[in-house]
Amino acid sequence: MNPPQASHTSDYVLIVNYHSTKYVRRVLNTLPEDVRVVIVDNFSTKEERSRVLDLQSDRVLVLPNENNGFAGGVNVGNRAIDPSCSVVLVNPDVEFLPGAYHHLISKSRENNLDIASPCILQNYEGEIWYCGGRIRASDLMVVHTNMGEIMPMCDALKETEFISGCVVYLSAAARKSLLPLDESMFMYYEDVLMSLDAKRSGIKMHLVTGSRVIHSEGATSRSNVTRRSALYHYYQARNRYLVSRRIGWNYYLRALLTLPLVLAVQIGRIIKNEGFSVNNLLAAILGNFDGILLRDGVSHRHIA
Repeated sequence: MNPPQASHTSDYVLIVNYHSTKYVRRVLNTLPEDVRVVIVDNFSTKEERSRVLDLQSDRVLVLPNENNGFAGGVNVGNRAIDPSCSVVLVNPDVEFLPGAYHHLISKSRENNLDIASPCILQNYEGEIWYCGGRIRASDLMVVHTNMGEIMPMCDALKETEFISGCVVYLSAAARKSLLPLDESMFMYYEDVLMSLDAKRSGIKMHLVTGSRVIHSEGATSRSNVTRRSALYHYYQARNRYLVSRRIGWNYYLRALLTLPLVLAVQIGRIIKNEGFSVNNLLAAILGNFDGILLRDGVSHRHIA
């Protein structure tokens, strides 16, 4: 398959909301006022829907009456945007530093990029969360480059093998090639599949190091301020298998063979970061179990 030729007519920001209006308000405050924004509100509660309606202003709201998951929300929003336009997918839990958005767009247009991401920092001190990365072929786990290090002052383009879905610029041509997202995963690991699909299609992915955002990692996936939700751990564990099967049985077999090591790492991280959370530990175990059985879509398990 030949890589698409970039087309940059105009751009939109696409945000998928699920009970995270306070974060959406914050990211909107860090975007330039002239940016066109589409907000897809995956229905959670009547109160949250009312808060989303308060964001109307001149923004486009897409209001499904169900929770379509992240992938489904992106697809609904994508259909509402003219195919000739570029789109920046933005998680609600980010803040653009001054000038970061326009810098990302201008560099992408000047260099005819199809997929691009800013540097994503953990805090205002400049600790790196995402500055490029790779997907290990052995187990389809993501490795972030230089995570935790202080981001040096630089302005360059850098190719990467993995693009984070936290903030990602997609040209019109890339949208045509890579969207819609696979809704069978519901949430998480869509960026892994997107990166693999881009690589297989010959589409180069770039990091724009002069554009920077702050990411409150997992803020919209936490059951409280100190820990991630069990659903986060469930879908992260399960969807590794769905992606592996999507790209080939040999990768699914690798996912099976690496299960003991990967599960040990998952459990270790939960205990280190969140203590002995029974719900989260069980969610990771059940996610692996359902992934092995290739159970996709919304989990019908009662995972708190």
